[in-house]
Amino acid sequence: MRSLTDFKKFFSSIEDPLEQLDEIEVLLEFLEYPQGEIEGHYDMGSISREEYETKSQELDSYFKWGMPQISALKTEHADIINK
Repeated sequence: MRSLTDFKKFFSSIEDPLEQLDEIEVLLEFLEYPQGEIEGHYDMGSISREEYETKSQELDSYFKWGMPQISALKTEHADIINK
């Protein structure tokens, strides 16, 4: 998976706010599956607590960045999003 910095650069290069919003939403939806998978592996004992925390924190960083971006785009461009 590419780094959060790479994704930020990619999203900032998209000029159309609707496309940018869509791409961020798709990324976060895509990351929901690995997040559940990591939790499952930890619950089964197949990964250590340290590995679980590291991977969870990495995924959380995408959501902590993405959710406010989605909110900001929806607020800033409500006039074209609600059409």
